[in-house]
Amino acid sequence: MKKSPRETQLQELEALAEALGVEIRVEVLRSLHPRKGGLCKVQGRFVLLIDKKATVDERWHLFLEGLCLLDLEDRFVSPKLRALLADRRDELTAKGKRLPE
Repeated sequence: MKKSPRETQLQELEALAEALGVEIRVEVLRSLHPRKGGLCKVQGRFVLLIDKKATVDERWHLFLEGLCLLDLEDRFVSPKLRALLADRRDELTAKGKRLPE
């Protein structure tokens, strides 16, 4: 079965996270908040938490949002995905969002 464009991009985002040293944790998340995870910093390292029940689209959004604020200048990212990451970074920084401290 052929992968969807989102699944292909998700694989690229996962590899990018690894290359950037972002730990990916897929766990059962229990929260009153409807989010399915997000980027946080634990003991000085970035960790991307993802709910085990998150769909491919939800995971894609979490990776895109989590990685878009990181420095990607020295990393190869496909042109289409780089444009998506840049657009999301612009949206978030316009809202005053920044990396977790």
